Amino acid sequence: MSVSRETPALSVSTFLRRFSSLRLSKALAGSEVFSMNHLPVSVIGIHLLSQFTRDEKFKLLALCDTGKSAENLYSFCYNLLPDSVFYYPADVDERFAIPGFNLELERYRSEALHFTNKPKIGGLIISTAEAANAPLIAPEPTKAPQDYSIRAGSTLDRSRFLVDLQNWGYIKEDITVSPKTFSVRGGIVDLFPLHSTYPVRIEFFGSQVESMRLFNPLSQRMIQSIENIEVYPPISFSEKKGRKRSLISCLDPTVRQFLISNHSQVFSGIAKFLNVFEIIKHITSGHLKDGRSLVIDNKEINLGGFAFYIFIENDQQQKKMESFLPSNVIYVKGLLEKGFLTREYALCVLSYAEIFNHLPEITTRWGMEATALLPQQAFSSLDELQWNDYLVHKDFGIGRYRGLVMIKTREKIQQECIKVEYAAGGVVYVPIDRFDKIHKLENPKG
Repeated sequence: MSVSRETPALSVSTFLRRFSSLRLSKALAGSEVFSMNHLPVSVIGIHLLSQFTRDEKFKLLALCDTGKSAENLYSFCYNLLPDSVFYYPADVDERFAIPGFNLELERYRSEALHFTNKPKIGGLIISTAEAANAPLIAPEPTKAPQDYSIRAGSTLDRSRFLVDLQNWGYIKEDITVSPKTFSVRGGIVDLFPLHSTYPVRIEFFGSQVESMRLFNPLSQRMIQSIENIEVYPPISFSEKKGRKRSLISCLDPTVRQFLISNHSQVFSGIAKFLNVFEIIKHITSGHLKDGRSLVIDNKEINLGGFAFYIFIENDQQQKKMESFLPSNVIYVKGLLEKGFLTREYALCVLSYAEIFNHLPEITTRWGMEATALLPQQAFSSLDELQWNDYLVHKDFGIGRYRGLVMIKTREKIQQECIKVEYAAGGVVYVPIDRFDKIHKLENPKG
């Protein structure tokens, strides 16, 4: 008998709370060092996220030994629980700093640091040991700047607000298309906050905020109305003299730290994580519904007592899975990049996308939903690009390819970059060694 359609899928938070009570989680609970050589990133990520779901105020810091490992762990955790995961990337060598490209680093770091100052909110910060200990943050000012919590229907000193924006480094433009800019037209203020995916259009009547709407910076069209928005002063990463601070020094001593290593042998023998492709073949052939034992990696697995969790994105996917999976399968509504299977702990966690070999709809923190569903294709060589091609940048949206240009860094070193031009003349320069940030837009219309 299949699971009743009235049985709703678990939320990600409920799944994480259940995971924290499983034998695998308890086996991992005694360590603060994990090895990516022996534990799948999915196991590490789920275990870390499960730690603070039981305590809404609990904060964790995961320190990876390479930037790539930190990016992979952040991508997995952010897509699973986006409102509770933050990223603190390493600084770019000043000799290779590119104008227009490094703003995203400031956005990530500033957001992570603001999170550390919220005592009643729990979550996970992911960084590298090098980045977290680097003295990048300017000394704390004697008088902290005022945060703005703006609500529709409230009053706001608009003149003071605009002055503060400029003091915070926001640039006044004719049209607001990029983060940390604003524009003014009569009683309308368009603002692209540093920590927001989209800009906001604030309509004033005198000093009263009449309405607020998020809008697409590329088309300037409204996305949705909102009731409130918070605007924070950016954290200063300036080169002014004074004793600089690191992320570690800004954290409360109660924040629990974990080391994620590519070299550590910790937990090398905790369990063998089997090839999920083997069990996927059994799933799609209907063998799991038969309740029979399976042979995976030349070893027989008895399904009795096994816990199966399948991540789905909508009810239709659950209905399809129910047709060839047993009734003891538990569904979770959320985005899971990769799953895992362990015989020792009788646990299998997979996703619908993984089972049917679909690419999951992975999102980035600053990626706009307006471009997420557009048909895109990666390219392996710059020779595949032609002048005027439409490109989709993960963080800045759709622009046109304007060739390769040489840009001087702060240290006057020449760096070759891909030039991407946007509406209203906005430009982003992407270093050629990071062209994975952009994809070609297939068959654009209009």
